[in-house]
Formats: sequence, C-alpha cells, structure tokens
Amino acid sequence: MESDNKLFLLDAYALIYRAYYAFIKNPRINSKGFNTSAILGFVNTLEDVLKKENPTHIGVAFDPPGPTFRHEAYEQYKAQREETPEAIRLSVPIIKDIIRAYRIPILEIAGYEADDVIGTLATKAGQQGITTYMMTPDKDYGQLVTDHVFMYRPKYGDKEFEVMGVEQVKAKFDIQSPVQVIDMLGLMGDASDNIPGCPGVGEKTAQKLIAEFGSIENLLEHTDQLKGALKIKVETNREMITFSKFLATIKTDVPIKLEMDSLVREEADEDSLRSIFEELEFRTLIDRIFKKDNQPLSSSPGPLFAQTNTPIQGDLFAEFTANGTVEEKKTNLHTLETLKCDYQLIDNKDKRSKLIQKLLTTKILALDTETTGTEPMEAELVGMSFSFAENQGFYVPVPAEREEALKIVNEFRKVFENEKSLKVGQNIKYDMIVLQNYGVEVKGPLFDTMVAHYVLQPELRHGMDYLAEIYLHYQTIHIEELIGLKGKNQKNMRDLDPKDIYRYACEDADVTLKLKNVLEKELKENSYPGRGIVIGRSADGKKAVTAYFIMGRSENSRNRVFVEDGEGIRTQAFDPSKLTDPSLIIYAPVRVLGNKTIVTNGDQTDTIYEGMDHQLTFEQSLRSREFEPDGPNYTPRISGVMHVENGKFNYAMSILKSNNGNPDACNRYTFAYENAIAGEGHFIHTYKCDGNPLPSFEGEPKLVAIPDDMDEFAELLWNSLNEDNKVSLFVRYIDIETGKYESKIINKNK
Repeated sequence: MESDNKLFLLDAYALIYRAYYAFIKNPRINSKGFNTSAILGFVNTLEDVLKKENPTHIGVAFDPPGPTFRHEAYEQYKAQREETPEAIRLSVPIIKDIIRAYRIPILEIAGYEADDVIGTLATKAGQQGITTYMMTPDKDYGQLVTDHVFMYRPKYGDKEFEVMGVEQVKAKFDIQSPVQVIDMLGLMGDASDNIPGCPGVGEKTAQKLIAEFGSIENLLEHTDQLKGALKIKVETNREMITFSKFLATIKTDVPIKLEMDSLVREEADEDSLRSIFEELEFRTLIDRIFKKDNQPLSSSPGPLFAQTNTPIQGDLFAEFTANGTVEEKKTNLHTLETLKCDYQLIDNKDKRSKLIQKLLTTKILALDTETTGTEPMEAELVGMSFSFAENQGFYVPVPAEREEALKIVNEFRKVFENEKSLKVGQNIKYDMIVLQNYGVEVKGPLFDTMVAHYVLQPELRHGMDYLAEIYLHYQTIHIEELIGLKGKNQKNMRDLDPKDIYRYACEDADVTLKLKNVLEKELKENSYPGRGIVIGRSADGKKAVTAYFIMGRSENSRNRVFVEDGEGIRTQAFDPSKLTDPSLIIYAPVRVLGNKTIVTNGDQTDTIYEGMDHQLTFEQSLRSREFEPDGPNYTPRISGVMHVENGKFNYAMSILKSNNGNPDACNRYTFAYENAIAGEGHFIHTYKCDGNPLPSFEGEPKLVAIPDDMDEFAELLWNSLNEDNKVSLFVRYIDIETGKYESKIINKNK
C-alpha cells in the first residue's frame, strides 16, 4: 500500500565524522577554545534535510557505547580505525542535546550498530509502502534499497547529493539485485570496517563471480567450476568468505518497533535551541533558523517531490545565503572596509596606457574578467581587472558596443600575450575563453587557484569566496550584493555603472593573487618528495593520466633530462662530462607494453615490463626487487601500471621500502584502483618529507584531482615542485577509447 509519508533516517556518526573532516583545514573554534566543527556541520546537515526535503517523519540513529554483536564475533572488526578525535567525543553529547531540542527521536539499541537500526526500520517502513531515505555516505546501505527505500548520499566535493534507488545500486556494483551488495562485500571485503573478504579478490573479480553464481553460497557449492589460482583462493578462504558476508550483512530484525507516530516531525523547542546555540556562539545560525519569515512546517509533501520521487540536491556544507543552509561564518573575518587597499577605476585611454606599461614589467599578474553570464562562449565582456601586488587592483571597463570593446581589449594584447609573466586566475580557463572570443590569447605560464586547491583538497569546495575565508580569513563582496539574488529580477554586470563595479572587480583580482601566494606555499611545503608518480583519470572521464617527476640535490642527480624513447621516456645526462655514476640516474621511467603503461622511479620499469611480458602479474614481477641499497635512506622503489583496454581504465601502484629504516626487512604494498573515477587520481612519492635520513613515504597514495587540460596539469605540477630541487617532469594523457596519447616533457636543464 502506497503512503504519502516520507521518512528520513540519519546515520549520526557517519554525518558527524564527515562534518568534522570537512572543516579539518579550518576548524571552527569559538572564543572558549572549543572546536565546534562537528556540531556545526551536523546542524547544517539537519537543517538542509528539514528545510529542503521537508520530511513528514524523521529519526537519527547512533551507534551505542560498547561492543556490538559484530565485535563479539570478530575482535578485529573496525579495529584498524584510529581513536575517535577528542573534538568529536566532546561534541556528541551536545549534538544529542540539539537533536532532543529539535524534538527528533534518537534511535539507539545496545549491541547493534546504527546501520542495523536503520536497516530494520527502513525495511519495515518500505514494506508498508512508506518512502524512506537512509541518509549516509556508506555504500553498505545499498543492500537495503528497494522500490520504497533509497540511499541518500551526502554531497562529496563538487558532486551533488546522490539519491540511489534499485537501478542506481545495480549499476554502481554491476549486479542484478541490491541484495548482492552483501555478496560483493563478502568477497572483496571492506577496508573501512576491516572486513577481510577473500584475499586476492577485488571488485572486478567479485562482480564476475556474483554474475556467474548469483551468491556466495552458490559459489562455494560450485568451486569445482573455478580454475587456477582463483579456485585455490576461494577454497582456501571458504570460512573467511562466509564470515565476511555475515559481517557485511546489515540486520533487519533488530528488536525495535516501527512506531511512525513517534517519528512524526514536530516543532523544535526554540528556547532550548537558542540556549545551546548561544553557548556555542552560533550567532549567524540563530539569526537564520529563527528569522521571522521561516516557512511553517507542513505535514504534507512540498513541491520538492512534485516531479520525482527523489529529494532535491543541495550542499551539505554550503555557505549561508539568503535562501539556503550555510556554515557559520568566522566572526573575525576581514573585509574590504577593514583593509587599506588601492583599488582604481581605469576609465580612459590615458589611464589605460599608464596601466599597460606597469603590467608589462610585472613577472606575476593576477587577472579576472567581469561578464554578462556564466557560459564563456556566450558571455559578453563587461570589464577586466588586474593585480600585481597585494592590496592593489585595477579595473578596466569594456563597453557593450563590439567594435569599441575590441579596441580596448586589443590595447592590452601585449599584456595578455607576454610569455614572460605568470598569469594567475581563479578558474582561469573561463577568462581565457572569454578573451579568446575578443581575439586575444593568454600566453605564458599559468597558475589556477581553483585547480591548486583542487589538488590539495579534492573533497572540499573551491569557490573563491570559500577559499578567501579559509586561507585569508577574509570575507569578499558577494556578487549578489551587486546584481541581486537569483531569479527573474536578477541583473547582470552590464546593468551596473563601472563605479559600482570596480571595487568588487579589483577585489577579485587582488584576492586571487593572495590565494596564489598562500596555495603555492602549501603546495611547496615538502621541499624534497624525491621522485613521484601520479596516476588517475581526467575530470571529463575521457583520459587516463600519468605524471612522473624526478628531483635531485647532488650534482650527479641534477645532471639529468627526460628524452623520448619509443613510446616511453629515458633519462640521460644533460652534460656527459659531469656524469659520475650512470647506474644511479640512467634508466627508463616509462615503458609501454601493449595496452599497459609502466611508470617507475628506477630500472624496475624493465623488471615489470619483462615480467608482465612473460604473463606475470604486476606484483609478481616486483618480487625480485627491494628498496634501493643506498643506506641510510634506503630509497623506496615506487611503481605504477596503467591498463587501458576496450574503453576501460584501471591502474595499480606499488611501493617497496625498508621496515621503518631497518634494511633487514622489505615491506611491500600494492594499491589497485579499478574503474578509475573521473577527476580523481593518486600520488605516491619516495620520501615523506625532507630529513636526515630521508623518511620513506607512508600510507596509501594521496588522493589528488586530475584536470582535463594536460598543459594546465603539467604547469601546476612543475610550479608546485621546489625550485632548487626539481629536475624533470613527464605527463601523458591517454584517450581511453582509442588508446592514442599525447605527452609533455619539462626539463630544468635546457
């Protein structure tokens, strides 16, 4: 029976952790020294759900204190997780008080995880025809999805909220039924929960086995149909596979009743909420939540669900705006009114001529364009702003009449095409396209603050307003202050007088320059990562991408260049007369074997090539190698292999290193990334940081962002490397559909 009710069940700890780490670079600390990040993020999430999704029923599930039945069955369950940060431990009781003030039930059953409580209630609700949304980022919940039960995955970086129904879950895991998520996890394991799975079986193999046998039980009954190493793995680990499925199964029979009356959304206790928020110093939050024009609660579904059966998309950690949920702003932010700035309106030919002479002499130039829209191919240029020194900016208005506009832009042609100056921009590709439409090409090296932050923090937002708050503790003039809020009455920049624009436009260029200085410093923090490999997929999903760089501090190490060698590259001495030890610096970092591209920091490229040519796996090929015998550093050997075939792209990375500086043991780590995600890559390097001896890289390869433009990516990587120590960089973009590639080599020695 269909129901008009809409039930939201929130996984508390999953959302609390997500909120805490969203602010990890810029934690929210109040005047008492208390870290409010987790609380603020959680409240924003809750407000998003209440205001935007308008549920008729809601509950928040918590893991109980003490062990659950899974911990009792398997001591190592979630044992790999780090101890809960103190800020979260201190925040949880306050969050519970807030939930109670909202008059929302807290769902917690001793011995059972929040997953099981939500699983039980969602299953019962779905069976009654109640549309139910399980709000969590955890993929495990996919097993519970039905025609009435949906996963509601929070925003991730620049990806919007994701609502997953039956078809979406099936597509994500390439399975025939959501229930088979359990079998997938049972076979491939789940590192986040320390579920072991079957050693040596990854997602692809698990998919094939489930597609063929349907379930783990049927697979184990027919292992005689398996062959070779896979048969041995499955039969040897039969008990572990069965046990892993048990651990991965979310219970749907927890002793808790579905009492819809107790889950009805109620009016919040305003006095209690005010008291808590005042104590936490959430002043902006108070103003927003309790403003007089708040929409009244409705017991019936709002227009949100009028067209589809899925919630509207929103931003889990969005800034406060007039129409949305936002994070609490820092109270000590600078503004244009508090800084001494020299911002100038350049509104005649004489002023433009003087400015051009200044700009032609600068080595670093931040630029920005003001336009009539957000689509660069359609937008008209309204003005151009420049900055070459902090707290200084210049704005040049451009008229609407095309011929006159072209004349003014052409005056600045020499500035834009000056190859000796570094051009800095926030999403500079947009400005370059706009200027190209007016006949001007931006030349010279580029630094994009948006891309730089994307590399540093791919999960966070990358808008300039946000970056200014995080890195500069500065609140910019928001464009809505000039053109109004979105809607039919919103203006565009052409409607405004240049005198009303120039301070905003100058600020954009000035802030961009300031961000460049901060982000560049952060990118260069590690003065000596040694050698590094990046592998990933371009943001448009079309290219397999790799980059390899070398650094050096000795004369011998710095005496190198990259040169093309067939489909790969080779190092060679830049000045043969200075070559002292060829064995240390001459090797082939990149080789191609059919549809596989191999990248390493030494002659193990040949080892992997020859091994894989003789049908060995990537890991097997490396068994004959260890770390380099160059004590006391014992430089790790890092490797990567990219497999591009039939429109699919997978990759793996490896590191062989000493046991924390002890050469008596070699630690071997391999990381496999199947179905590489668009815009994501991984970065591994030989040394964790500078030191004596140099400490080896630790942990999983670091998640980084991969842009679409090869030249842009190469420039960003090259500019981020320490100027004194960098030697050479290689970047390759491979078309996943055709296998065709383009490469770029940058050598310091020329």
